[in-house]
Amino acid sequence: MVEKATKKKYKLDIKWFPGDSLLKAVDLIEGVEKGISDSATSSCGYNSGKFPKPVETEYAKSLKEKGHDADKIIKTANELVEKYNKLTYPAWKP
Repeated sequence: MVEKATKKKYKLDIKWFPGDSLLKAVDLIEGVEKGISDSATSSCGYNSGKFPKPVETEYAKSLKEKGHDADKIIKTANELVEKYNKLTYPAWKP
């Protein structure tokens, strides 16, 4: 598809690796940062501290639309994230 769209100027070569074969789940984001992998799919749960404020996006909008106090919920969630990150990753800074 890429070759056709670029008239063979570019070729997309994707290699998939089974889980935990190239990098462990907890090392995926760091692996991309270090150039071990070009991309990765992961969960914020495996990479706490790399995504310090995960709940401030569409989730907040959804909560507000349903009549919830989204600001209070997000503040509480972020306080928990910061508390967990400080306990798990002492060098973590929000």
